[in-house]
Amino acid sequence: MLTELAYIFLILAIATAIVWKSCHYLEEACHDLANCYGLPDSVKGSTVMAISSSFPELVTIILATGVHGDFELGLATIIGSAVFNILVIPGTSVFFRPGSLHAARNVLYREAQFYLISVLIVMLTLSFAVIYQPSTVQQFNGTLTGSLMILPLLFYGLYIYIQYQEVRDHSPKEKHPNCSALKSWGKLILCMLLVTLGVEMMIRMVIDLGEMFQTPSYFWGGNYISGSNQYP
Repeated sequence: MLTELAYIFLILAIATAIVWKSCHYLEEACHDLANCYGLPDSVKGSTVMAISSSFPELVTIILATGVHGDFELGLATIIGSAVFNILVIPGTSVFFRPGSLHAARNVLYREAQFYLISVLIVMLTLSFAVIYQPSTVQQFNGTLTGSLMILPLLFYGLYIYIQYQEVRDHSPKEKHPNCSALKSWGKLILCMLLVTLGVEMMIRMVIDLGEMFQTPSYFWGGNYISGSNQYP
């Protein structure tokens, strides 16, 4: 058992290194693309950079659900990552920069409000699944259907539309003549493939850990994978 456990943690360490390093270059590619297209900082952070930093979680739930048939593992990873992002990262950021940190009003009013409403919508969607699409196999379980998932997707569409309005009214102050959108897109796609590889390695090892210790998959998804996907 010790040999198998050592092998699992070795693969997890390699997978974590792949995800962290790939996400670092993925962030750089997204940053370059945002500069190429002249996006304002608030939109660049809330859409382009946010999507790039959340790509490991997206891959996790796609692979966990579509390949391994374990939706709870992917969902636990997303929720664990959200808790880590909203509590740990802002809480520790103060210790790495002297002086006070400031946030603009649009971040506090727009982004924070959308975040709170998004959490509420997720809770409502999952509750609707339990109430209106109950499972016939296990009590208090529900089935998520395409019609139920329209609500969160529409709400995110509204969020993107609001960001688009800000981009439309924005005039970039600096030009980036040396910016190569084609090179940045190639770098972006390569990093996404590497992240997918690293996440798949993590999922396989986490499933093995769950079987070895007879623990539910969401325990490992909400702790190890969600923490590993938060790159420095």
